[in-house]
Amino acid sequence: MRLITDKLINKLSHAIIFVGILLRLREYFANRSLWVDEALLALNIIQRSYRELLEPLSANQYAPVGFLYVEHTLSKIFDGTELALRLFPLISGILAIWFFKKLADQFFTPKYSLLALSLFAFSDILIRYSTEVKQYSTEVLVGIILYLFFLKKEPNSAKKWLMTIFVGFLSLLFSHAAIFRIFTVGVVEFFASKKKLEWGTYTVILAVLFILLYGHDASSAYRDSSFLNEWSYFHLLFFYPPFFLDNLRIFWSMITQILGPISAWFGATLAFFGGYSLIIKKEFRKLTLLVMPFCLALVASGFQKYPFTLRTFLFSVPFLTILIVKGLEFVHARLSSELRNKLTILLFLALVFNSCLVAIVHVVSPRQVEELRPVEDFYESHKQPNDLTYVYYAADAPFHYYAWRYQIPLQNLMIGGTARKNWHQYLTEIESMHRPGQRFWIIFSHVIVGTYTNYGPLSEEDYIVNFLNSEGGLITSYHAIGASAYLYQW
Repeated sequence: MRLITDKLINKLSHAIIFVGILLRLREYFANRSLWVDEALLALNIIQRSYRELLEPLSANQYAPVGFLYVEHTLSKIFDGTELALRLFPLISGILAIWFFKKLADQFFTPKYSLLALSLFAFSDILIRYSTEVKQYSTEVLVGIILYLFFLKKEPNSAKKWLMTIFVGFLSLLFSHAAIFRIFTVGVVEFFASKKKLEWGTYTVILAVLFILLYGHDASSAYRDSSFLNEWSYFHLLFFYPPFFLDNLRIFWSMITQILGPISAWFGATLAFFGGYSLIIKKEFRKLTLLVMPFCLALVASGFQKYPFTLRTFLFSVPFLTILIVKGLEFVHARLSSELRNKLTILLFLALVFNSCLVAIVHVVSPRQVEELRPVEDFYESHKQPNDLTYVYYAADAPFHYYAWRYQIPLQNLMIGGTARKNWHQYLTEIESMHRPGQRFWIIFSHVIVGTYTNYGPLSEEDYIVNFLNSEGGLITSYHAIGASAYLYQW
């Protein structure tokens, strides 16, 4: 008699989905302040019209047009609150758990599908991006749905071909990375199907639609901004030692952020075995579906058309999870009967240990990044009409978002310039505002810390505040996680 029945597995699956949803809701309703990256995109969303959202976004931001339209609509309905702006990423993150379970069922028996679901539902990085004003959780959902539609057991027909084009087009509206999965589907069907012309045409049609939507890059922002210079990129000449080490460093950084520093070693090893198991079983179709989108994204990154960073590669997390569990399945099958169950359980616990630990921490103490909202509340409640205000350049977007949100009048205000290589410029700007005897505010968030600077290991905030303190006249200050405000009179 089996101890773990399919009925029990089904109940456990629903329990895991439920807990995964609760973890996301806990972070969502904690309602942390928008940090700089969220605020930059949020200002584009709330300040632009639907037509203007079709144009390249300001402040080097980028997002699929469908995502922008949904966000803009929700912000108009719910007055642009943080919860309104994070609602669509939350819904995407919750739906992704449910649809991932269905995708895992396509690759595994119920027992291993349950293990894959656990890894996915408790993933800290997926929980985080389910509660951020960014498109990355939607990218994950779109990739899962696209593959689920493609893997439906239906005979090739004109109807399926047309529906695949339609679903592909919808996925492009909500995901830049969808082009990599669309091309993968086209290649797989081109070689597997007798209707090569139809599937070749499918790929060309959707590639043209992608170009019409976003230009030749994976973001319309590339065309009119310095966006290309602000990210890391994959080196195609990866055999050259310095390039190989740089690629390896970024790869490992991604894996550790997804799984945690300890679990990453087990995950990377099992993912390798998972790919190997598909090769020896000659399941090349499944292997191509799992690996090719990631490889295509690397090639695009090598030509500096797609950034090589975790958030832009988050779409690959579901497929990495499947590869890891495939590896676990492979190792389990090759262990002796005495060790099989015990070692498999230990390996699985090693994989989920970091995610579960971080999830528990964030249930007790929800994640906070840059809490400028309470800082700005303090600023508003203590500010006098003639006060001068200097806003550190990286605090500009969240400061203006909360000034708009709470209708704080902005006057006698200067936004600091970016001077990472010449910190003295900050002091010059502050001195240009200085009026003897007049009260002077300075607002910080997202502060740059220089480990190797002319001033030693020092943050720009410390450098500026040390100067102001040397002049004297500190009246009061307020500090929150990742943000602060100081009031001087000198």
